[in-house]
Amino acid sequence: AILGYSELLLNNPEIKSTPLDYIAEIKQAGMRAVSLTRQLLVFSRKQVLRVKEVDLNLLISELKKMLGRLIGEDIAFLTGLEEGIGVIKADPGQIEQLVMNLVVNARDAMPEGGKITVETCGLHLDAVSCEQFTDLVPGEYVRLSVSDTGHGMESSVMEHIFEPFFTTRGREQGSGLGLSTVYGIVKQSGGDIRVKSEVGRGTRFDIFFPRVEEVKKAEDEEDGFEIKPLGGKGTSVLVVEDEKAVRAMICLILKNLGYRTASAANGREALEFFEGKADGDVDLVITDIVMPEMGGRQLAEKLLSRYPGIKVLLMTGYTNDDVVRQLIDGERVMFLRKPFSASRIVKSIRDILDRERSLRIAG
Repeated sequence: AILGYSELLLNNPEIKSTPLDYIAEIKQAGMRAVSLTRQLLVFSRKQVLRVKEVDLNLLISELKKMLGRLIGEDIAFLTGLEEGIGVIKADPGQIEQLVMNLVVNARDAMPEGGKITVETCGLHLDAVSCEQFTDLVPGEYVRLSVSDTGHGMESSVMEHIFEPFFTTRGREQGSGLGLSTVYGIVKQSGGDIRVKSEVGRGTRFDIFFPRVEEVKKAEDEEDGFEIKPLGGKGTSVLVVEDEKAVRAMICLILKNLGYRTASAANGREALEFFEGKADGDVDLVITDIVMPEMGGRQLAEKLLSRYPGIKVLLMTGYTNDDVVRQLIDGERVMFLRKPFSASRIVKSIRDILDRERSLRIAG
């Protein structure tokens, strides 16, 4: 709700520059909360991934300026990116988080300054090489390495660095989630991680991701996605969400875009709303998955069986991948991960509605 309302205000032309600065700060605070929530979900293995092809070299190049600001002027930041390493399959947002966590961890190991180096390379791992890893099989890989010239770690510390909430710093200096989040991301992405450290000389993290064949796809439209008015053109949407503020925020966004909206607090209320409705009266149902009385999964199953023309957008921030995959078919059912921005939910709605129209035209 914080992200959605702040984005609505930022797009309001009647608000002048100074209040916009304050609203931007509110949105940034919300994004930081999103980041922490997703870190927790990573190592609980409850986060649904948005997996796509990721060019590590491009990702690091785009992050380089921001990373430079993160580490400060007393630390040299170097990159060594091997050309032609190919792509990996992962959630790009998670990979960005991984790189930032490793760089920040390296920075904190050098309070008096030093050097951080981020490198990539492609390599082949044979059967003998894979024996040192838990889950890797022989094949082509992309290695991401982050090294520093900091104080290093003793073996007793290295044994615990991937444990949640483990930290060698005071609580006010960190959550202890950084490296455990890195570990969770690596494992969810089908990779593995190795650490070398020597007291007084520094630390090196080597991460191995399976390389995949690159398939050219259309550019992701979320970045810079505009929330254009009257995009709904009378399309009927039912919003089912037990959190009142989130429910109201989604309805407000959609009404501003020309959608006809109705709302319900749970699955039972939604079914009551549908009593007497014919197929086609409601174009799309946006529903949370976890709700009292009746959740989104049960609601979706009932609606999909009764109304062949209905589309469903499932939203949640805490779920099991298998539960979601049982329903998602990419045509009538899609998934939206919480927390989300106004532009993200608008894009998801247009994606599922346009996809159905495309299928009708193609058929």
